[in-house]
Formats: sequence, structure tokens, C-alpha cells
Amino acid sequence: MRKIFLILIISGLLVGNFIFAQMTENEKDIMQKMPQPEFIYPTEGMELKGMVKIEIKVGGANSVEFYLRKPESLQEIYLGSASSPEKDLWRLDWDTTKTPNGSYYLFAKITNIYGTYSSLGITISVNNEILRNEEEEKQISEQIQQTEKIGEQQTQEIESTTQSITQEAQILTEPEAQILKESLQEFSEKTKEEIVAPPEIKKETQEKKEEIKSEILEKVPPLIKPEIKSQLEKLEEKIKKSEKEKLEIIQKISKDSDNDGLPDHEEIRLGTDPFNPDTDGDSFLDGAEVSTGFNPLKPSPADKIVYQDPRKVLPREAEIYKVERVEISTLPTGEIGIKFEGKGRPISFITLYIYSPLLVLTTKTDGNGHWEYILDKPLEEGEHEVFVAVTNNSGEITARSEGFKFIKTLTAVAAIGLPAEKEKVISPSEAFQKTAILLLIAIVILAIGIALIIIGILVRRGEKEIKSKI
Repeated sequence: MRKIFLILIISGLLVGNFIFAQMTENEKDIMQKMPQPEFIYPTEGMELKGMVKIEIKVGGANSVEFYLRKPESLQEIYLGSASSPEKDLWRLDWDTTKTPNGSYYLFAKITNIYGTYSSLGITISVNNEILRNEEEEKQISEQIQQTEKIGEQQTQEIESTTQSITQEAQILTEPEAQILKESLQEFSEKTKEEIVAPPEIKKETQEKKEEIKSEILEKVPPLIKPEIKSQLEKLEEKIKKSEKEKLEIIQKISKDSDNDGLPDHEEIRLGTDPFNPDTDGDSFLDGAEVSTGFNPLKPSPADKIVYQDPRKVLPREAEIYKVERVEISTLPTGEIGIKFEGKGRPISFITLYIYSPLLVLTTKTDGNGHWEYILDKPLEEGEHEVFVAVTNNSGEITARSEGFKFIKTLTAVAAIGLPAEKEKVISPSEAFQKTAILLLIAIVILAIGIALIIIGILVRRGEKEIKSKI
């Protein structure tokens, strides 16, 4: 039995060493066949804006795709498929205005005869100028100043009337005069409240105001009561008029013109653009950045972004964010692409998630909220699903469309109403890994078989030796 166990151990070690040596050699060979690209443009640390032509040199590639990744994220964002105007040279035209401002890691996915692999990349930044409507912002600033001026005028009017009434009632003691001032102040406040009070409490507010008015008139001598009453009525009319003017202005500046979660007057105070939901152009809405403690005036992603799976999040603001159409589009190269169209918040960035396999894209809506994206990357034939979403600085989805399911055939796409089956597309490198695992299993089985044969031979020899001795 000891011989048998010894043989099994030795066989296992020999087979294991053989497999390890083979896999190591294969790994070395593959690494040698995965040349890294030379970035001609852009180069490390460059700041980009507008249209950019990405250009690299890499040998032996059959195809090249470019991707972005934020330094603090593992999420890959697809840019496009490169063309090769000459041997080993690959180019892609990139409209950086469709990409949020910020720092990125730019790299390539290269496919050659050995499979697909991600290259080493470079760090670049996108910094496109964000235009602002200074004239309209100036108007809002002036309206804010006007409300402040109205408030100051109201204060002066109340103080003037209070002084006039107390002078008229000179026979009042100092404590009585102080009580009268406080009553006048309360009367003024109730007059203001009456203007903005909802219908259900308006009557109650009016009654309280009249009650305070009666108390004031009771505190003054009968001879001057008519004059005091007249002054109170004039003060009430002035407050009501100025408060209505003020309310009209507040209603204008309190609206959220760009629907980013911040009222216009707050955006003026913060220095953000009331007419652009994403002032710094980093794809995060101003309101979301303020609520999570980030600076809406400067691209400022979180320390670590972990993106949510839109399939695991319920639709939010689906009336705003939509995928409305998916259709075949002819690319400039003459090849077939897929055009996605939909709606979102005007002048803001949106993220597209296409399943499956997962493909993440970014683009920007126009002034009407319309967006479109032409995908130049071939999708597998079969069923797919696409979502449009918006995230905050931490990768949490704050808005998400309904899923749009479609079938892709060789020459067409069509929307469907049934849930799409999730298909896994296996890359050449994954296929190699699976083949290596199967080969390993086969070798182990073979080793066990050889060991069993050796054991059988030894057992028979033992039996023969026993019989010969007998």
C-alpha cells in the first residue's frame, strides 16, 4: 500500500509540475504577443477640449477600441472603435464635448490573434468651456437686490409709523410706549403673513391682525384714536402693496429654471449657473453636488466611485429620462452601427448602459433635452436592453429611465416588449482560459488513469510473486 501511495504522490507532483511549466511558458508567450501601444496623441497629462484625434502605434493588432476610466473608478466608458489608415497606426476622432469635464485614464483594448487585452494607458483631462448667459443671470441678481430694497423700505416705513404714533401718544409712560411699539411690530408681521397665508388659515390670520389693531387703538387716548387708526390703515396698505411686489419677484427667482434641484436665487448666491443644471460640466447636477457636499463649480468626483447597476434600481424621473428609439445607422466607413435616441434634462450629461455584455457610454443632451448616440461597436445578435441614467459623485443612480429592450439581427434592430435574455459573449482571452482549465482537467484525469494502470500492474506482479512462492 505504501508503494501505491508513493506512486500516486510522485505521479501527481510530476503532472502538476508539467502543467505549471506549460502554463507559465504559455503565459510568457502570450505576454510577449501583447505589445503595448505608443500614444502619439494625446500624451500623458494633456488637457483636451473640442474635437481630438486619438492616435497610437501598436503592432499586430486586428482591431483597437478606446476606453476611459475615472481614476477613482473601475467603470470603463466606451469611446469608440479606431480605424487603421496604415500598418500599425490606429486613430479615433473623439468629440470631448460629449464627455464630462474631469480627469481620466485613457487606454485601448487591443485584439490580435491571441485574444483581446487592455493596454497600459495615459492620464488626461477634459476641460471644455461652459458658456453662461450673463445677461439673464444679471437680471436675477437685480431682482434679488430689489427684494432686499423692498424689505428695507418696509422696515423704514414701520419704524416711521411707530415713531409717529408714539409721538402722538406722548402721555403714555415709557413701558406703555414700549408695549405699543411691540404691538405695532406684531401688527406689521401679521399684515405680511396675511398676504402669503394659504386659504385655510387666511381668515384666522386676518382676525388676529384685527385683534392686534384693536388692542393698539385701546392703548391710545380717545382724541388721537382717529389719527392713529388712519396711520395704521395707511401702513397696512403700504405693507400689502410692497409685500405683493416682493412676493412676485420671489416667485420668479425661486423657480428652478434648469431643474437641477437648486432655485435660481440660490444658484446666484452660490455662483452656479441658474440656466445650466451642470455648471462645471462634470456630469453631476448642481443640486446633487451641493446636497452631497461637493463643489458644483469645479469637477470634483468622490474619492471612490462604485457605480450602481441600473437593473437593480427602480425607475426615477422616468418622465424626463427616456430611450425613445433604437435603429440601424450607416457609419462613415460604410459599416453598420446602431443609433440610440431619447430625452433627458436639457444641457446635461447622461450615461447609457447597454446589456449584454455591459457597455457604458456617455453623451450630452441639447437645449431641448434631446440626445442621440451612434454606436460603432458591433453588438451580438439577439436580445439586448438599454437604460439611460444620471449618477451623483458617489456613483449612486439619482435618475433612471425605463429599460428599452430590443432585438439585434444581422441587418436590423427592433424594439420588443418581452424581457431580454441575458447572453454572455465570450472573448478570445476568456475562451483561452476556459480551454486551459479543460486541458488541466484532462491532464489530471490522464494522470489518475496512468496511476491506476501502474497500480494494476504492481498488484498483478504481487499476485504472481505470491503464486510462484506457493
